[in-house]
Amino acid sequence: KVSFRKKIVLGLVYELTEEFSKSLPILEIVDYSLNYKFIKWVCDFYFYPFGQFFFENYHSEKKIDQSTSSYKNLECSLEQDAIIQQIQPNIFHKYYLYGPTGSGKTHLLMKLAQQFQTRQVLYLTPEINLSEEFFRIFKPYFENSTIYHSLISPTQKKKITFQVKNFSNTIVLGSRSSLFLPFNNLGLIIVDEEHDSSYKQEERCSYNGRDIA
Repeated sequence: KVSFRKKIVLGLVYELTEEFSKSLPILEIVDYSLNYKFIKWVCDFYFYPFGQFFFENYHSEKKIDQSTSSYKNLECSLEQDAIIQQIQPNIFHKYYLYGPTGSGKTHLLMKLAQQFQTRQVLYLTPEINLSEEFFRIFKPYFENSTIYHSLISPTQKKKITFQVKNFSNTIVLGSRSSLFLPFNNLGLIIVDEEHDSSYKQEERCSYNGRDIA
């Protein structure tokens, strides 16, 4: 925080340097979680100002207690288990899962999330109402799951920011904005309905959430 034109405002320390002609004294340091390299890549790729992107997408933290990570075990068919066995942890790879409505994709993905319970999981949906729907499905099975999108309160956003930064096995279900949470142990990203045009943000920084994922 700095004093600027008789107001206390937030500033961003972008880089440290030995010499700078003029700067404002820092009054207080606010604890923001920042995946610097990731944000810089997004801004460079989409030709967007770093500072502007930061202030549009990031929130300070609010400390919370860690939730329990227990879950109910899910049983899968032989076909579902065969698919799950192909997806190996600790290896960067893209998999495309196709199946008609009602074929058991959601159940398979929930079981897959259980396979990554020592890591963080991000489940992206193209629309907020879908995030809410999947959260209601996941929550009875994953007590450490949470939901993140643009319509939740600023206080809740601060709590989730703290949770994702400090707890290593959180499951986040959310819209494209949840990509910019400060994950510290991300093991799996699921992009549901990856062809949906809602993953493309047209206002402010225009980006494709699927590609960034």
